[in-house]
Amino acid sequence: MDGRPQEPVDGAQVEGAATEHTTTTGRGSGVAVALTLPVALVVGWIVQLTAVLSRFLEPTDDPTGGFGLTGWLVVGAAIGVGVPLVAFVGQVRARRRDPSLSGVAFVVATLVLVVGLVTCGLAVVLQFSSVAADRYRTAQPPSVAEQRYTGEEAGDELRALGDDTVRALGGDPTEGLRADGSTVRAYSEECLLDNDDPGVVWSYSYSADGLVDASGEPLLPDGLHVLPGTRTDLDGVRELWSSEGIGAEQDLVDFDQIVPEAEWLERWSYVRAGPTVDITTICLVP
Repeated sequence: MDGRPQEPVDGAQVEGAATEHTTTTGRGSGVAVALTLPVALVVGWIVQLTAVLSRFLEPTDDPTGGFGLTGWLVVGAAIGVGVPLVAFVGQVRARRRDPSLSGVAFVVATLVLVVGLVTCGLAVVLQFSSVAADRYRTAQPPSVAEQRYTGEEAGDELRALGDDTVRALGGDPTEGLRADGSTVRAYSEECLLDNDDPGVVWSYSYSADGLVDASGEPLLPDGLHVLPGTRTDLDGVRELWSSEGIGAEQDLVDFDQIVPEAEWLERWSYVRAGPTVDITTICLVP
């Protein structure tokens, strides 16, 4: 001993030193966990993004190899949300047993879990909502509009409307041949109803600038946009459609063109002078 009086040791200083020492407990393992969790989240994102892209880019009915988009989204969520959730619960329990445990892993687990829920978890919720909505939709019967005309009745109705529209423009629907030499104006194609049941869509097409006469010469003379003797206005068509309960809306183009307003006709149908008549039904019950 050097004979000098010893300074008394402050108990608070001893306790502070002990506390400072204990706060480093588990710091190494906490950093390791903190570095692993973002990787798990990124892997979850990749799994989900790959499944979504495959759904839209692959030309197959089941682009995810039979497991389904929903299944892969759940797998991605299990990685991106499940891993940080397990780490979060583990950290909560560990910190209850040892309050001096490093909080690095706990903070990172909390942040990654929140981000995972907002991204991976939300994707699963939206997908389940979409699946439920699709199942409800496919369980519904055909709509009233889809059942308005069935079978050949739909074709007959559209053919009559198209021919009358051509006449309202001053044209003759029996005049002119298609490029293949036929006079077919109305034709049908397969389609899907709103509930995904098979249906049929009918189209009527008469365009003077695409027709030829019996000798194969263009029906519409060079330099003309309207057949001689036909109407250049659409008033006759508006009157005809009005009598059939069909509205006529002016199309937003640089020339006079109208589109029909009827629940059983598609909005991309149109009529203009020429005569040019292109009318398509919605998907109807076959």
